[in-house]
Amino acid sequence: NINTLINSGINVLFIGLGDAAQLAPEVKAAKARGIVVVTAGVGQTIEGTIGDFGGDENLMGEMMTRTLLDSMGYKGNLYAFWVPGAPLLETRLRILKAMLVDYPNVTLHLVPTDFSPATSQSKMQAILTANPEKGSIAGVWGAYDQMISGAVEAITQANRTEIKVAAIDGDRATFQMLYAKGSPFVATVVQNAQQIGTLAAQTAL
Repeated sequence: NINTLINSGINVLFIGLGDAAQLAPEVKAAKARGIVVVTAGVGQTIEGTIGDFGGDENLMGEMMTRTLLDSMGYKGNLYAFWVPGAPLLETRLRILKAMLVDYPNVTLHLVPTDFSPATSQSKMQAILTANPEKGSIAGVWGAYDQMISGAVEAITQANRTEIKVAAIDGDRATFQMLYAKGSPFVATVVQNAQQIGTLAAQTAL
């Protein structure tokens, strides 16, 4: 709990991930107490912090999207799951849209969701029900791994593993999906979380 940390007498507060608008009041409260605040993976610098650290979103988005499109043969229906309004995820989506301009045989379907894997699973189940024929869905693009894991579960349960899925982050759960036998999850881009944390800590100190 961030508020508990703020009231505990700390000197530096490091926040990993989160919504900028929701974090703003907590950052303001921390700054009022003289606490140095640094964030990582938020996607923008919140007023009152000394900076936001993360990976190269353009490069990661291009790498993941390129791999997914290649696995689809650069054609077919592609469903993109992302959380509207999240700056970091909106950036990744913009990269996808820009790249698809060159691939007219790919039809993009946007699937707004939230941060819960359960929501993505439910939405993917509905998409599968509406598209029961194998080949009717070529790929699923996920703005990040944990969120899209729900869609991977739905695809696996429906035995529709001809559908290809990719995302970004490379957390522990990701590799379980990636290496599971017959998994539809074909690619992720691993961020160097240790280096991101190190740079954030060095800046704060």
